[in-house]
Amino acid sequence: MFITSEQLNKRILTISEEIATKSSGKLKYEEFVACPCYGQIVLRFSLADDSFSISDIDQYENIMRACAGDEFLVDFMGNVYRSCGVDYGRIDELLSICSDRYGNEAIVPSPYADLLQEDAKELLDLCGLPTDYPVWEIQLEECIRLLLMGEEKKEMGSFRKGKTDIQVSSVNAGLCNGLMRATFHAKNCGVSLARVLLEVQKAK
Repeated sequence: MFITSEQLNKRILTISEEIATKSSGKLKYEEFVACPCYGQIVLRFSLADDSFSISDIDQYENIMRACAGDEFLVDFMGNVYRSCGVDYGRIDELLSICSDRYGNEAIVPSPYADLLQEDAKELLDLCGLPTDYPVWEIQLEECIRLLLMGEEKKEMGSFRKGKTDIQVSSVNAGLCNGLMRATFHAKNCGVSLARVLLEVQKAK
C-alpha cells in the first residue's frame, strides 16, 4: 500500500530532517496521518522547548510549511496547542464554529490525493464496506485505524484480512471539515492553527 511505501517514508524523513535543521533541532517529527477524503497527508511534530508563546508557534509552523510546500500539511501534537491555551474540552464546539466560519476556505488536494483515495478504497473493500464511503483518516499504529466521516463518533468494529488488522470508527463529518478548513485558513494567513483556534475560542 502506498501509505506504507518506502518512497513516502523517505520523503517524509527528508522533509522532517529539513524542518529539524531549520528549527535548530527544536521541532521533532512524531507521526503522519493520511486524510483521503481531502487528499492530504499531515505531518505532526512535537516541540523541544518547554516555554513558548503563540508567536513562537506561528513562526515554527511557517518554518514547517516552507519545507513541506504543497506536498504535506503540518501541525503540532495536541499537547503543544493545549500549552498555548486551546481548550480541548471544547474542541468539538470550536471545530463546529470553524466549519461555518471558514466554510469558503479552499482545500487544495496534495500531489498524493489519488493514491490516498485508492488506499482508502482498498481498505474499505477489505472491510466489506462501500468503497465510496468518505474516509477522514488512515492511521498507522499497531494496526490500521480507519476513521470514516459520518454523523457521530462511534466504534464500527475490527476486521482482519490475511495479516492486515483494521479497526474502523466513525467521526463527525462537520468537525472534520472544520479542522481541515481551519488548517488551510491558518496556512493561507501565515499563522498557526493554534492561533486560529484561540481566536475562535475567544470570540465565543
